[in-house]
Amino acid sequence: MRSLLGRELYRFACQRWSTPRHATAPSTQRLFASFPSSCSLRSFASGAASWETIVGLEMHVQVKSNTKLFSAAPTSAGEAPNTHVALFDAAHPGTLPVLNWACVEAAARTGIALGGVVNRMSRFDRKQYFYADLPHGYQITQQEWPIVTGGSLPVNIENQETIHVGIQRIQLEMDTGKSIHDGHPTCTLLDLNRAGSALMEVVTEPDLRSGQQAAAFVRTFQQLLRHISTSTANLEDGSLRVDVNVSARRVSDGLQSERCEIKNLNSVRSITRAIEFEMQRHQEALESGTKMASETRTFDVSSGRTVLLRKKESARQYRFMPEPDLPPLVIPLSVLAELERSTPELPEVTAARLMHKHALNPKQVETLMSMPGAVAFFTA
Repeated sequence: MRSLLGRELYRFACQRWSTPRHATAPSTQRLFASFPSSCSLRSFASGAASWETIVGLEMHVQVKSNTKLFSAAPTSAGEAPNTHVALFDAAHPGTLPVLNWACVEAAARTGIALGGVVNRMSRFDRKQYFYADLPHGYQITQQEWPIVTGGSLPVNIENQETIHVGIQRIQLEMDTGKSIHDGHPTCTLLDLNRAGSALMEVVTEPDLRSGQQAAAFVRTFQQLLRHISTSTANLEDGSLRVDVNVSARRVSDGLQSERCEIKNLNSVRSITRAIEFEMQRHQEALESGTKMASETRTFDVSSGRTVLLRKKESARQYRFMPEPDLPPLVIPLSVLAELERSTPELPEVTAARLMHKHALNPKQVETLMSMPGAVAFFTA
């Protein structure tokens, strides 16, 4: 190979020095034309390989309800710590969960708005892990039989075509308490006001390809939730928390990195920055041949980097089992029919109506629809 490369470079140099200034020099393609097929042009030609980012989102949405998922404790935020805690929320022995039907209807309505299938029968499971802000030592969720499967959400990307992001599942689950690490110099404080509140975990398909697309999806999803009044969906106060799953794939040969999850991103800007950093990190690892592990990471806003939290757990480590204190959740057909009838006009339909009937431009429609109640006031 070295002798062949030397001959080609020598021939190229002789041609270049003997060629008049106005003549065309040999091209790079011509220079490498005689190289054996086993020699990768990437080793010699300039430019990096073409990479594709694979992004999926897991969003934890706090359901807009007066009481928690399995107790009668109120869900209002901003109260003094540990003042909205029922006995069940604190895992007192002998207490049993009682399902809040309003939360079931909110999850079903969200599934209908996303075009998913609301399963008439679903089931609750125990996800078992130990952490200070989880008094029971397990979380009640819907791992095996979620309340909603399928669906999609159209997302308009600035200066790009509209993309359709698939929804894998929506499951109901109870929230954890809150650990406060900076409230005491030597220990962590616990606030259980949030423990037991109803969450919808919405999992997308890995259909996103950039931080820009992920940010646009989250904004569109927030708008939908507010439009159908199932959540306030505020990133700032934690009523919407976003986990991002990122991997990188080389287009030429399909080589793909291990998926890494970045937990609890609380702003659209952080979502974009975290994905961009992870994409660069995965690409550099693949190019250098470094073996990557599947990890759970957090995003450091000040440095713009992600930091390792722990190795990724498997489903076996959580020891899922059917929740023995709750029967299967069965939604009557009459309730589903009423939910479909009462689900309000979807945002994209409202936007088309405003542009057609009131001659508004897309920017005006976006501004109007970003404020709760503004469309109803404008069209009254």
